[in-house]
Amino acid sequence: MLKVSNSMPIANYSQVVISDNSGATFKPKTNSRIRVNLPTTLGMIDFKSSYLQFETKVLPHAGLGTSNSYKYGWSNKQGSEQIVRDLIVRVGGKPLETITNYNVLDKVRKDYQNDMTLDNLHSIYNHATLKADNPSYETTAWDATTPTLNYNNVGQKQHMHLDLSGLLSSSSGFPIVSSGNVEVEIILEDQELVLSNQHTLLGCNGTDTTSAADGSLTDVDISEANLGLMGWDNEDNPLVAGNILKVVADDAGAVKTRYFSIVSNAKDGDGSKITINAPAGTYTNSGALTKIVIDVMQNVNDPADANTAPTPVSNSLWDYQVENVEFVVRTIDMPPDYLSGIQRRIQSEGLVVDVPTYTMYLSNIQPNVGTQSLIVPCYSSRVRSVVSVPIKSGQPNYEYERRGDVDGLRNYQAKIGSRVEPQRPVDLTNWTTNVQHQYHSQEHIQEMTKALISTGIGERSLVNWRDNFVIGRSLSYNGSSEDLSDTGFRWEIQYNTNANDAKLSYNFVNSIKRLQIVPTGVNIFG
Repeated sequence: MLKVSNSMPIANYSQVVISDNSGATFKPKTNSRIRVNLPTTLGMIDFKSSYLQFETKVLPHAGLGTSNSYKYGWSNKQGSEQIVRDLIVRVGGKPLETITNYNVLDKVRKDYQNDMTLDNLHSIYNHATLKADNPSYETTAWDATTPTLNYNNVGQKQHMHLDLSGLLSSSSGFPIVSSGNVEVEIILEDQELVLSNQHTLLGCNGTDTTSAADGSLTDVDISEANLGLMGWDNEDNPLVAGNILKVVADDAGAVKTRYFSIVSNAKDGDGSKITINAPAGTYTNSGALTKIVIDVMQNVNDPADANTAPTPVSNSLWDYQVENVEFVVRTIDMPPDYLSGIQRRIQSEGLVVDVPTYTMYLSNIQPNVGTQSLIVPCYSSRVRSVVSVPIKSGQPNYEYERRGDVDGLRNYQAKIGSRVEPQRPVDLTNWTTNVQHQYHSQEHIQEMTKALISTGIGERSLVNWRDNFVIGRSLSYNGSSEDLSDTGFRWEIQYNTNANDAKLSYNFVNSIKRLQIVPTGVNIFG
């Protein structure tokens, strides 16, 4: 790779490379592969300063009904990086990096490497905190009877650094003129794992205005103060007739849960509250209800009755699309004698570039099984760390949470061949058995941070150590690596009870691949 000094005169500038199928609209499940070919004519590239840019639109699916007429946008506070399900990087026509479920690892990176300042900065580029009431994601008119949704058709510009790629995040210049074309391919994530309803009333207290002892729930007042916590005010709340609500209330000490559709959404004149009218006979109560908590349900059919939870809608109701994809490349003009030196080296011994990258291996965590072994079939020779994210299976569409779930994990231990690391299992009992106090498990924090540091992610923040639970094992000493070609790797895990949920463990193995540029092309090892 290129090494320079501050005394070396170097000209650099940006060039824009348009994606293959220029002008195409990319959508998940239909036209989901985005390819950008970076040609050898670019000469020398500074990948660290290069980035992908594109426009996105969030659009209602044909067949949208009134019960699902909500505003949608990016989920998981993750931003546009979550649309990258898989990332493939090829050099000279040969695959160098294949990072499947890139967005899972990206979520780990955001939760542990970023702090509030970086989150706010990055959200400007990837819209991680963009509300659905942004003009591009917001209906400009609601018609509850048709329904008709009028959308602003202007795409939102997105800016993305593919920093989890070892090559595309390299801070050293890369001689593409000698390696052959570099192809960047992205496979888009499914829309139901990317989009969510941006406005909910979860935890929003309401008050039953019914006073009759034997009356039914008819009017629920929701204060504008509570609406404000959800990003609404009296005028912009998106509720329409037909939306489905879940109501949990205290009826004289008894907790009642009922489901109903909104008959009308009347906003009072002074802007202090909105009133939601439920159909008569929703359920009877012994007196006025208190401690009412309302949750706006999404992607469900109209409930058959108030006592039965509504069934999920089977088809996808919302889509996103990607347009005007470009790779903004920072190119470097090197002195002719420097380039000549590179060519001589290629002709004699070949130019060697070490590229740290990730390979993901998927493991099933069985439900209701206390002790389990998770095989990670990695047999690479230069492994730096393993980071695993156990994500709950069977999550509802459009409510998907891309985060690890601790779920009462008692302990875990890595097994490399016949050797166990660490010598005693990492104990989580003081955490998982005292959830209400959220005590840190110091052993776990230590093991996890060592693994993240070995991958290059680091641990700038531990504020999400519980919300996005990961386990990890560092196999690197001072930048070195370990040979697993004969041993492989597995996790030994144990839950507190035999009542754990089914999960998929996304096991990301960070290893070093070697790229050798020779006169006849490129060779890739590892």
